[in-house]
Amino acid sequence: MGQSDASESHQTEHLDRDGTVLRTISFNDICYLATQSCGVSAAVIISFDGNNQKIHSSFGIDRHKECVWNREVISNNRGSKSEHLEILGHPFSCGDSVFSYMAGYKVFDAENNVVGLLCVIDDVISKLNSAQSKSLQILTNQVSSALINAKLKIYKNLIEHVVDIIYEMDGKGNYITVNSRFRAFSGYSTNELLQMNYRQIVHEDDIDSVRAYHRKIISQGRNTGYQEFRIKSRKGDVIWIGQNVTFHYQNGELDRVSAVARDISDIVELRDSLLKSEELYRLVTENSRDLTCLTELDGTFIYVSPYSKELLGYEPEELVGKNGYSYFHPDDLQRIKEESRFENSFLSSAQYRFRRKDDTYVWVETVNKKVIEDGVEVSFQSNTRDISGRKEIQEQLERNGAVLSSMMENTRDFIFAVDKSRKFIYFNSAYRDIYEKRTGEAPQVGGNYEFIPEKEEYYKDVFNKVIDGERVQLDLEFEDKSGGMIHFECYFNPITDKNGRPIGAAAFLRDVTDQKNG
Repeated sequence: MGQSDASESHQTEHLDRDGTVLRTISFNDICYLATQSCGVSAAVIISFDGNNQKIHSSFGIDRHKECVWNREVISNNRGSKSEHLEILGHPFSCGDSVFSYMAGYKVFDAENNVVGLLCVIDDVISKLNSAQSKSLQILTNQVSSALINAKLKIYKNLIEHVVDIIYEMDGKGNYITVNSRFRAFSGYSTNELLQMNYRQIVHEDDIDSVRAYHRKIISQGRNTGYQEFRIKSRKGDVIWIGQNVTFHYQNGELDRVSAVARDISDIVELRDSLLKSEELYRLVTENSRDLTCLTELDGTFIYVSPYSKELLGYEPEELVGKNGYSYFHPDDLQRIKEESRFENSFLSSAQYRFRRKDDTYVWVETVNKKVIEDGVEVSFQSNTRDISGRKEIQEQLERNGAVLSSMMENTRDFIFAVDKSRKFIYFNSAYRDIYEKRTGEAPQVGGNYEFIPEKEEYYKDVFNKVIDGERVQLDLEFEDKSGGMIHFECYFNPITDKNGRPIGAAAFLRDVTDQKNG
């Protein structure tokens, strides 16, 4: 039998102590070694891509000929807990050759997922002895290591060329991985950074807040968080970074920390200049159509902008010193407390009813931001606006939507809508049923609209006209399963956005078979 094309094979590297590549071995070579050590006719590496299986590399079979094997048996073995696979009496064929015996081991990736098999095959059932089985397992481990190393090389190449600072630390805060961006910002070499602790990089005035934040994340059992702080370069430059951090635990203990950070020095400078500009702050708050407030952590008003008179009927001084929560509608206050929107996030929003001075309630939306000084939450800054009109429209739309939905679901007409890519965005139950009868599959929201094959070009042209803004009326007919003809009157209308631009098409189909036949 002929060998398979070696150009498809991966290669594994052998290194000496200083990391020099001595030689490479292809996956086809591994298959060859497997046949020699196990005394069989052929060997294959089968790879898995989802539920698909294919021969990735081989020795001893002609892959230019059609290869057929029992996929179901392999799938069942793949799902078993054992690393070893052995199949007896389920023929594997390649051209005129038929193999009756297959044995092998599973190939794993870095996450310990089964990604393939290394198998030896023969036309005679002769089970492997312990030495042969051990050698096959060693070769399989070689394949797994090669795949993991290849993935690590891709990962390292990616993190070296991104614009973000990327690094990893062990559970004690010592750097174990750094990328080129981090080296450039810090001014230290890779070897120097890998001998350092994060406390040697973080600005001395921020070390306590960074450590406190880490302890808080760990004590809460959380895995992710965001923090802003300063780092010092080797030259003494100070850089503000915003950092997303992920904590990895093993057996309940912190094992390592991975971080992706970005230079936010310009953002911090701009933010600080705006906060320090009291004149600008007063100009904005006193002339804004939003109600701007500053409250204590318990909700007591410290500052209220003049817009409170127009929105709520209160002068600012009537609210200062009062607790804002006491003005919430009781039903909304309970809901907001249950959602804990204000307590647990840096920036949050809520919609609720606020009691006006005349004892009526107005629907408002508040965006709430925590004010933090020296790493400690000290107050809330909020912006509140009237959304009564929006809520009234929303409620009317919900009422109209319920009526419209009921009408479309109970009509005898067939209704559907697609976007500009001809993907379903709506269909009623009547259309779903007839579509399934015609195609054999139920339509799916987000799925492609399937044309009648023999009239595909015609209906593509119709949809293009409608999506371009044209209304189209036509007659449609097709043969049902009994051989009779079903006739429809079809009305295609463009769907437009608020600016009148077409964004899709809606279709209304009416069965007029009885009229046609009559």
